[in-house]
Amino acid sequence: MVCLRFFSRAQSEEEALVGVPRKKNPYKKFSYRGVDLEGLLEMKNDKLVTLFNARIRRRCVFVM
Repeated sequence: MVCLRFFSRAQSEEEALVGVPRKKNPYKKFSYRGVDLEGLLEMKNDKLVTLFNARIRRRCVFVM
């Protein structure tokens, strides 16, 4: 009984959205752990490494 009500509601919602054009985003805004791309590019390496998980932090220590 619950499934039938769900399907009938979903169909009516789809029918309501048929005439509405979908808004397309020209680009996807990149962010890593809540910091946007501009902030990441301006960040010093020491502060940037703190955002990474332990495995990547260890690898950065070996490279530096």
